[in-house]
Amino acid sequence: MRVIVYGDLNIDLFFHLDLPEIELRDISYIADKFHMSPGGAAGNVGEALARLGLRPIIVSAIGLDIFGDLLLEDIISDGIETSYVKRIPHDTTGVMVILLRRDGRRTILGYRGANIYNVIKENELSDLIGKADYIYISGFTSNNADKGESITLLLKKGISAGIRLGIDLGGVSRDFLKEKLVDFQGVFTDIFLNKDELELLYGKSDEEYILKLAMELKPANIFLKMGSDGAIVYSEGKLMRVEAFDIGRPVDTTGCGDAFNAGTILGLSLGLSSYDRALIGNLMGAYKATGLGARHLPGSIDELREFALKKFPGRRIPI
Repeated sequence: MRVIVYGDLNIDLFFHLDLPEIELRDISYIADKFHMSPGGAAGNVGEALARLGLRPIIVSAIGLDIFGDLLLEDIISDGIETSYVKRIPHDTTGVMVILLRRDGRRTILGYRGANIYNVIKENELSDLIGKADYIYISGFTSNNADKGESITLLLKKGISAGIRLGIDLGGVSRDFLKEKLVDFQGVFTDIFLNKDELELLYGKSDEEYILKLAMELKPANIFLKMGSDGAIVYSEGKLMRVEAFDIGRPVDTTGCGDAFNAGTILGLSLGLSSYDRALIGNLMGAYKATGLGARHLPGSIDELREFALKKFPGRRIPI
């Protein structure tokens, strides 16, 4: 399955701190450890899909700097097409500073930089849409320089071409949902979000508001990511709870949501049920959480299956 992945490319800078809280005042904090890795929703989802055997096409923007060079090299090493990754001369590549605590919790301070100029022109779409079976959109792109017009354009062209559509609502404001996305009722195959994002949109994160979101956008599926509590899936008017894979204390949860999304897209390509798609998503999130950085991902479906058989004997795995 060929997947357009529209979203950010970033460099993630991790500082490991043994501190309960960080205060912004005139003092210094010294990290126990530091590491750097590629990140950003487009890169995380795109690379996960490539390693699982799908064919992602990343649509993103980076600066003309060393971080941009590193991100391009990383994408190319996984055989991902880079024709639609723009180089922006007047801003830097996006950077996320991630303060990581020993229990796996993290705080992120970021600058999206070149990502905000990731704007799709209509004359680029004919060739791009012709290559796709599925379009995945990161909600953060609604904050780009065109205020989300590229999302609207992608959705319209995708609908005309009969392509399945998915969007992660992370970064989407309530106003954008009500003023833009509501015009696309009934067109989404998948909507992804986590509990905090549901609460930002509706003020609460319980099941009633999953149903409210379902009434507003009428998607085929909603996947609510709940970390160690697994996931809740809305499909065909029903809510289903999908149990997590318990790995104990996570090493790093950065990128777990992106890994989950990639797992569900793999499940779609295999023709699995919504429940089993979320099960693969949970498994991908569990794998990611066992290592540092958003790109701690299985190298193949076989590696993901071996991880499941070794770590969770007896659990049904639909791959």
